[in-house]
Amino acid sequence: MNAHMTRMVAASLATATVAVASIAAPAAADPGRISAGPLSFARSALPGWTVQAPAADGSVLAAVDLPGRNWASMVEIGTTGGDGRSATDIARAMALSAPSASGYKGHSARVVGLQVTPMTVSGVPAARATARVEVNGAPVSGDRYRVVVVGTTPQTYFVSAVPSEAPDRAMQADAAEAGLVAGR
Repeated sequence: MNAHMTRMVAASLATATVAVASIAAPAAADPGRISAGPLSFARSALPGWTVQAPAADGSVLAAVDLPGRNWASMVEIGTTGGDGRSATDIARAMALSAPSASGYKGHSARVVGLQVTPMTVSGVPAARATARVEVNGAPVSGDRYRVVVVGTTPQTYFVSAVPSEAPDRAMQADAAEAGLVAGR
């Protein structure tokens, strides 16, 4: 995604599909973890990434530029607001709404290969949507796109979008996802 648009992309994803709830715990509660509500992961999973202060909605974005290109990898964590929908429904909706995010504007983005599977995070039921967001006329061929929605209270999400051309950043995003810890 365009490095200058990562915050807007992530915000568009969250707001295009769900209303955002208030946050139960500030991201600064443990400086070694990136947190939103009862969901967190180790800051050390994303070496070299810039972590932004929590947004007004409490979501936290981490991003890193793809060298030599006007594109970036991003990870965002936040609360969904849930509105009674299942984690599976929200994960699918967030993944399908990715092309409408401002960072993909002008690139004829489309979601391909969407799969939604059940999982758990710290024993809490969750759902993972995985897909590829293909883009045209961008400095990358597309992003590997993942959404994890966790049935915490309030319901939380983790989103990662990593260019295919950045396998090292995909491994870091995978480490952040694998290190998710959910409170109830």
